[in-house]
Amino acid sequence: MMKRIAWIWLIGAVLLAGNAGAQDRSKIVAYKTTQAPVLDGIISPGEWDAAGPPIVVEMGLPGVQMNDYIAEDPYGGPEDLSFQFRVMWMPDWMVYFLIEVRDDIAMESDPRNLWERDQVEFFMDGNDPEGSSDAESFHWWAGPEPYGKFGVSRYNTFEGNPARMTDSVDNLMFDTESNFICCASAVGDTGVNANYIVEYAISLEPMWFWGTILEDTITPGTTKVKTTIQLSDDDNFDDGVEERSSDMVYWRQDAQGNPGTWDQSSHYADLIFTDQPPTSIRNWPVY
Repeated sequence: MMKRIAWIWLIGAVLLAGNAGAQDRSKIVAYKTTQAPVLDGIISPGEWDAAGPPIVVEMGLPGVQMNDYIAEDPYGGPEDLSFQFRVMWMPDWMVYFLIEVRDDIAMESDPRNLWERDQVEFFMDGNDPEGSSDAESFHWWAGPEPYGKFGVSRYNTFEGNPARMTDSVDNLMFDTESNFICCASAVGDTGVNANYIVEYAISLEPMWFWGTILEDTITPGTTKVKTTIQLSDDDNFDDGVEERSSDMVYWRQDAQGNPGTWDQSSHYADLIFTDQPPTSIRNWPVY
């Protein structure tokens, strides 16, 4: 059974890779849903169908970058580090991400730098719909950026901008410019290898307050948000203390393919919105 699932997944990935040249992977399309997913770390039947097929992130696919940090612990292929994700939205302000992670070794303890642990590193520019090449303007701890980074570990602990994060959708709120929580997350273990999933629910309402979004609701064809996703992998090499083994990034480059740094949001993909259904809905296997 597991071999059959693996082959189904491989065929799907090959088909997506074959179509990658026809896809503009610099754009992440969020599809409209009439039913919000339950953030519980579980992919219930039909829950994410409105988001369409996932965007696969593996070495060799367009817009995918990877850093391999420890020579003695080389990258071991897709089962060592890769992911796929889907996106959908719901009026007035909610955006939902499902990120399915493939990993072969579960982190045993946190490294010294929390951003080097097993986690999804989700970046979103809440201050400029075109992004900025000025790295310091994206430093949310010292500058005007209100969103920045929402890092979520395999144990649903937060890193980046945790003051804007919660583990429950019920806690999302916007009161004033300095009093808001805009990102909720949930994590689940798939039971296969060390694979896990992360579900995000993100409110864009604060962006309307600041004028980043001009319309009073998410508007297909108009609303755009600079977004990228990076996956960090800590294989506990040397007790997992010194640094992560590798990381993989989806679309952090300019129009000429030149890579940007994590804090150059102008290099991020464009998160755009549609009220049209996806062209296909399939029962993609969970990692």
